Amino acid sequence: GIGGHGGWGPVASRRRNRAVPVLVELRRCRPAAGISGVTDLVVSQFADHGFARADRFVERALTDGDLTVLFDGLDEVATANRRDVCDLLTSYASRYARCQMVVTCRTAIYQGQLSEKFADIVRVADFDDAQIRRFLRHWRRNPTDQAGDQLLDVLRSVPRLMQLARNPLLLTLIAYLYAYRGRETKMPRSRAQFYKEATDFLLRNKPELDYSQGTKMAVLQRLALAAQDTPATDTDRQVLPYSKVIGVIKDVIPSTTLREEDIQPLLDEIVTRSGLIKQIRGEQSFHFAHL
Repeated sequence: GIGGHGGWGPVASRRRNRAVPVLVELRRCRPAAGISGVTDLVVSQFADHGFARADRFVERALTDGDLTVLFDGLDEVATANRRDVCDLLTSYASRYARCQMVVTCRTAIYQGQLSEKFADIVRVADFDDAQIRRFLRHWRRNPTDQAGDQLLDVLRSVPRLMQLARNPLLLTLIAYLYAYRGRETKMPRSRAQFYKEATDFLLRNKPELDYSQGTKMAVLQRLALAAQDTPATDTDRQVLPYSKVIGVIKDVIPSTTLREEDIQPLLDEIVTRSGLIKQIRGEQSFHFAHL
């Protein structure tokens, strides 16, 4: 898992050196579809990349143990569905026992639900000071540039920011934010301020973009509010159907300079250029990339 909460990776079945890895996003898993529904998600990963007769290959590869199935994001499954999804994963691991399977989840969510078939648990460790230093050394564009060492000094002077920097994803954002802001300006000194400035950075105005940072921020704020208003017992609160997203953007239009014909291009720009929301492949829905 990523996002500062730690994560675990339960692993089932034996390791095969030549197994083909395939990623399955668990937020797309529908328990009612059963084992065949999970296999359909695996097949779609191959089919979406032009793999001919993917269904035949996948069934044979699963049976022979020639796939490593990476189930990502158990914590992103709706609370009401998580128990059923865990049962489904356990059944899947039993049926295709020759395949290695890995599940990722934030530490706070996992309570041993998969221990029957996923006995090995691996936690993603935070960066220590030496690893942060090594990361920043390679991050520097110029080997003689002292920016990495200077940023490390800044992190040491701001304990809350240093805590965030132990996560590789957040350290990447901190480094880019440091370079973007300029070394003489002060870095954010709280988690909330860092998230705000990181979001501003990802939405920043650039000549090749068609829509302003403020407009995109207004849309994302309303989408986030709509996601929070979704009852957790009904669906994944990070996921919004396409119709809901379009409706929210329409509601924002009167307070901006947007026109109705801007809705789809604006949505495309947010998805492709900021990475803050993503479209779920093959589905008419969108989700926030980070909690």
